[in-house]
Amino acid sequence: MGFRGSGGSWQRVARGGKPFESDIQLQILKYLRIIGALGGKTKTMGVKRGNFYWVDPYIFKGFPDISFFFRTTFYFCEVKRPGNYQSPEQKVFQSHCELSGIKYILAYCIEDVILALRKDGHNV
Repeated sequence: MGFRGSGGSWQRVARGGKPFESDIQLQILKYLRIIGALGGKTKTMGVKRGNFYWVDPYIFKGFPDISFFFRTTFYFCEVKRPGNYQSPEQKVFQSHCELSGIKYILAYCIEDVILALRKDGHNV
C-alpha cells in the first residue's frame, strides 16, 4: 500500500494502483458536505466475532453505500473501486430505483457524482 496525490488530495492506493473503496466514499462524503448536501454512508458490513463474520439475515442486500439529499432531490450512490462491479443484488436495487424515479449514481470516483449532479441540472 502507498499514497498517491492527485489534484491536491491524497489517497491510499492498494497494489495495482487502485484506490480503496472507503477512500472514494470519504472523498464523496466530504464533497457532498461542502456543497450543502445532507446525507451519509450506510453500514451494511457484518460484525467480526473472533475468526468469523456475523451478518444480519434481514439486512437489505444491495442497499447503496451513500444516501443523500441535494436541494430537492434524493439520491442513492453505490461506490466501487475502478475495475470492480455491482453485485446482482445491487443491480436489482438500482433497477427498482430507476423504475421508481429515484436517482441512483454508480460512482467509481468523485467526478462521477459531480457529473450526475450536473446532468440533473445542478450547478456544482
